[in-house]
Amino acid sequence: MPERPDQPGEPAGTREWMAIVLLALGASIFAWVAAIVLIWLSSAWTLRDKQIATLVMPVGMLVYLLSPGLTDLSIETVFLCVVLLSIIPAVYLAVRLRRY
Repeated sequence: MPERPDQPGEPAGTREWMAIVLLALGASIFAWVAAIVLIWLSSAWTLRDKQIATLVMPVGMLVYLLSPGLTDLSIETVFLCVVLLSIIPAVYLAVRLRRY
């Protein structure tokens, strides 16, 4: 049966929780990519959940790079933004996983 975009499939398992942990560690590009792969392989989230988790980090970084004045921020501020951009979708997915 094909996955409906508005309803999750299987209940959460180890793969889903590993994806959330890796996504939260997304300050590393390798952890972020591994998390996104696990998220898209899972049927525990809806299509919308997967899209949100996938796009928050790249869109956030794109906004940062294209915003005049923001590129003058300190490395600590940029790192904090990257950490927040990885934690926000991880928390979102964890909350969504608990609801199903």
